[in-house]
Amino acid sequence: MRAPTTTPTRPTITQPEARPARRRSWSLVGPVLALAVAGVAVGRFVLLDDAPGPPSATTTAGAAPVGTPGGAGADIENRRALTVAQPNSPDAWLSYARATLDEAIATFNPRWFAVAEEALATTERLDPGRSDAATARAALLLSRHEFTAALDVARQAATDDPYSVEALAALVDAQVETGDLDAAEQTVARMMAIGPGVEAHARDSYLRQRRGDRDGARLAMRLAVIAAPRGAARATALTLLGDLDLSAGDVTRADRNYRAALAEKPDHLNATLGRARVLGTTGSPAEAAALLDAKQAEVPEPLVAVLRGELAEFAGDEVAARNAFALVERYLAAETAAGVRPDLEAARFVTAHGEAGAAVAVAQTVYRGRATAETADALAWALAVDGRPAEAARYAQEAVAASPDDPAMLVHAAVIAARLDRVDEARALLDRAVTSAPWLVLPVRPIAAALAEELGMLLPAAWR
Repeated sequence: MRAPTTTPTRPTITQPEARPARRRSWSLVGPVLALAVAGVAVGRFVLLDDAPGPPSATTTAGAAPVGTPGGAGADIENRRALTVAQPNSPDAWLSYARATLDEAIATFNPRWFAVAEEALATTERLDPGRSDAATARAALLLSRHEFTAALDVARQAATDDPYSVEALAALVDAQVETGDLDAAEQTVARMMAIGPGVEAHARDSYLRQRRGDRDGARLAMRLAVIAAPRGAARATALTLLGDLDLSAGDVTRADRNYRAALAEKPDHLNATLGRARVLGTTGSPAEAAALLDAKQAEVPEPLVAVLRGELAEFAGDEVAARNAFALVERYLAAETAAGVRPDLEAARFVTAHGEAGAAVAVAQTVYRGRATAETADALAWALAVDGRPAEAARYAQEAVAASPDDPAMLVHAAVIAARLDRVDEARALLDRAVTSAPWLVLPVRPIAAALAEELGMLLPAAWR
């Protein structure tokens, strides 16, 4: 895996020649950047039997447009109406596909993904080989965590239209998710040279965060918020800014951004999750539970169930935690039965709540699929939980080298060092973790607390 261990200098990119202005109809804040907050593949979780299925429809040229789930906004309805008026127009179908894909990414509603897939497939049948459709296809592949395929499609789209910010945005996301951060840096620089906008600023923020430049990451995301159009795009940028604020320990500002995101788009899933995290960890667990229960009733979603269980554990409600985690297990069982490949969040969940040997097998599968800091950390921790710290050490070192300021990865690496009787190294790693972030995600807090007690160290209040 090629990932910088020190802060790299920004690549110098020659300003491109002037290009005729074109109308930009799609503001792709970024499937992967939006999903990275949650870390799970949108649209890949199989719906449970009692959940509503995708809309039935046909999308052959000349047929009626695909059906849409309830709650479609006026813009989506207008684009849908255009496919009725112009059923053989690939432009109409692509416009509809883009709008529904944006809605799917914002809400995590798998039915919207079904609509977007059918609309995009119709576009491709009517007009094969167009680069803007390929960009949308890459975004859809990214949302399903089919990263290698997304990289190939996005690379071709960016080659066919090298001035397309949307194609370059999809390419950055695919490069990040396949572990090539050097290439992602170069592509973001190309985006900035063409013209900094929400897509470029959001990705610049993410890469700055990965390099440990937290202040720079927050500044870049504020610029993304300013540049974002109203609605889903701004809601996503505000949510990502809220997550950066929360990781910096600024709970008040994070909550303000989550509220603003929900004002832009009330059904934005990640904004709902962020708001619930703030409520659940600042003395309002009942309000957080109600918020998550309402979201789960609206759209069955494992991310909601996972957080519901974590917050219940944090509040000492063991019954609610067991019920929530049992629901996640049902989702995972449905995926396995459907032949869906396990993903990063599946590996993490099985490690935390399943059988250790099975967790190692899942984590190994995920790591072989794409070797990144996150998958190396997941494999390291699965091995550690299975009582194999010597094997885990290699992957923990790989994760920390690629993401040196991630507090959860540092805590995992510290535990592994302690299990190998490398006490001084464990202390240093835990101290780095505490220094790197004033706020720690809930599942890692008891791990850090147990290690701190073992090492005779103190943790900040926000970590307990």
